[in-house]
Amino acid sequence: MEAAVGMIWRQPNSYKGKQMNKARKKVKPGQEMISFEQACQLIWQHSSTLGSETILTRQAVGRVLAEAIKSPLALPPFAKSAMDGYAVRLSGKEKYPLQLEVVGIAPAGISQPGFKLAAGQACKIMTGAALPKGANTVVRIEDVKTEGKTITVKQTLTKGMNVCARGEDVKQGALVLPLGQFLRPVEIGILASLGISKVKVYRQPTIALLSTGDELVNPSVEPLPGQIRDTNRPLLLSYLTQRGLVCQDLGIAKDNQRSISEKIAKGLKADILLISGGVSMGDYDLVPQVLSSSGVQQVFHKVQVKPGKPLFFGKTDSTLVFGLPGNPVSSLLGAR
Repeated sequence: MEAAVGMIWRQPNSYKGKQMNKARKKVKPGQEMISFEQACQLIWQHSSTLGSETILTRQAVGRVLAEAIKSPLALPPFAKSAMDGYAVRLSGKEKYPLQLEVVGIAPAGISQPGFKLAAGQACKIMTGAALPKGANTVVRIEDVKTEGKTITVKQTLTKGMNVCARGEDVKQGALVLPLGQFLRPVEIGILASLGISKVKVYRQPTIALLSTGDELVNPSVEPLPGQIRDTNRPLLLSYLTQRGLVCQDLGIAKDNQRSISEKIAKGLKADILLISGGVSMGDYDLVPQVLSSSGVQQVFHKVQVKPGKPLFFGKTDSTLVFGLPGNPVSSLLGAR
């Protein structure tokens, strides 16, 4: 199922191309038994990208960009000091020890100081502060000896040391985040540093989740003899919610066509319908039959994986449908 989510939400470039390369062999929809790679290929072929929406950047973590982001500005936007120390002007012809006159101070958070450094002068500077005009190097505060308004530097300095040049991190107009980028906290921070307060992202796919079986009861209910608690829905709901997906809980359908059909009709309004149980070969495994009568086109029904062989995949014009085995381990592996 994650292959489908990858296509309709996260874009093809986030999927493992290695598996796709293994699946180049032509696959016939509906064939009796297919490989895992072929199943992924078929899911990919029958998936499509969702529409987009524009949301606040601070709410976009866990979402996927529907546009490429180019930097509207250079980062840093000005040459700045990487250290607490002294901004100096080097020509490359200095003799050491070097004595310099301190003519001012440059704290962080203000515009460039109004004076220009000349040869033989220094300006005390804080980390992140803009370099004064004429300065091209910063010497660390621990590498100087201070006497009144004079500093002495014994070690040889290299022009440009301890300076973050304008555009050193990001050049104006450079591609920062590509189309299809999954947004983690670090990407949110990047967008914030660029002053981008809104972003276009793909709509989150909605997933309807249904369990089937006369033997199932909700976890809060005390089972009667012959009944068991439904563990698959809580398991799958938490698994999918953890991945930022919008889930709809359809509850439990009884093992009869009417109950299953009513639940499926509701589930087919979602982007993805995920059904746990009722997809194997037993007398009460009615899900494939009801799906067919509900207009779902079967693509495949068996995959060469263990556990989880009776995995069903089908589709309508607007919904992808997955049928997972009722065994909790098989169900989770099928969802993954």
